[in-house]
Amino acid sequence: AYVRTIDGDTLVVALGPPGSMPEVVRVMKVRLLGVNAPEKRHKCPDPADQEGARQLAAKVTELLTQWFERATAEGLPIDLRDVQGLDSFGRILARVYLNGQDLGGGLQEAGMVLPGKTSAAAAWCARIHTLRQ
Repeated sequence: AYVRTIDGDTLVVALGPPGSMPEVVRVMKVRLLGVNAPEKRHKCPDPADQEGARQLAAKVTELLTQWFERATAEGLPIDLRDVQGLDSFGRILARVYLNGQDLGGGLQEAGMVLPGKTSAAAAWCARIHTLRQ
């Protein structure tokens, strides 16, 4: 079950069998596999690019929050698929599906995240700069 959104590519979820007692449920961070969102504290050489990246980060975070709050209210299924273990921050690496839809893929199609597994700070600065031109 969804707990909260940390940023555009990291969530907190409660994992356990359906109907689990609280002592069986484990709360874990999940990193969306295969995508990179701009960070809330993004740093770019150009202050305007930095602000643009931070605004996009806030927009992606808010969108994910809305999707998950709606899914929770409506009882829609949230699934972790293609689980790849833990990253260096202890987050589960997985594709997250909401009512059968791949969230990372949807965000990527909307241009709100970049494809990839590693930090993309320089790529985000360049992308925001291009969009501002």
